[in-house]
Amino acid sequence: MSLDETVELLRVPPDKWDRYQGAGRKRTSGGFWRPPWIKLHTASSDDYAYTQLSLAERGLLMEMWKLAARMNNEIPNDAKWIGRAIQLEKTTSVQASLTTLLFAGFLQPFTKASRKSHESFTKDSTPEERRERKKSLLQRDQERKAELAAVQEVFARWLLARAKPVRTKLTEGRRDKIKARLRTFPASELIRAIEAVALDPWDERPRYDDLTIIFRSDEQVEKFLALADKQSALVCPECGERQERKWDLNRHRENVHGVHGEAA
Repeated sequence: MSLDETVELLRVPPDKWDRYQGAGRKRTSGGFWRPPWIKLHTASSDDYAYTQLSLAERGLLMEMWKLAARMNNEIPNDAKWIGRAIQLEKTTSVQASLTTLLFAGFLQPFTKASRKSHESFTKDSTPEERRERKKSLLQRDQERKAELAAVQEVFARWLLARAKPVRTKLTEGRRDKIKARLRTFPASELIRAIEAVALDPWDERPRYDDLTIIFRSDEQVEKFLALADKQSALVCPECGERQERKWDLNRHRENVHGVHGEAA
């Protein structure tokens, strides 16, 4: 196995590339088919993942499509090289945008060796094995899309609940923390934890409310959920009015609603 077969490359997922860029190609001296142009389908505007990309990330995706057309969909996984290839004067932001495109499924990392292994499997496997593989890939794609939607939902709720400026980005660090906590908690619980940050009695909490802090660990999330539970325990189950103390809540229920005894 040569070094070329083990080096990590990037590509547009083959199913999407073949579907949307399949026509109008000509053979080059390198022996592969090279499109003289790429297509930009209007259906991309209906893709939720695409609409969540920034303008810079969409621009890089276009350039990656052009590189894929020129290079037989085998692009070196090297942010600096890519920046030079698309003639950017500053390449510092390329890596962050590549990470977003990889996470969203617009690009895939691979090696030539892994591709050969896949082609060998496709050629030698039975129809039943190919169906099972396709089913597994489809399930993984659905799980990836569900995770992406959950991450975006949690991030959007944090921006709103903590009144963050619109320029605030879903950085790699914030994304990683959300994904890590999603392994333990559903998105609805993470959103409850975010909203409970406002209940923290620590005076300095407004200065330390970044997602990387709120979701620093499972124990940190549990701390904020405990604050949320404490608040909900002081909400009148009949009318939803919140009281400051448990004794006040019991008196409110008795005087206003005629209900005796402690709330469940």
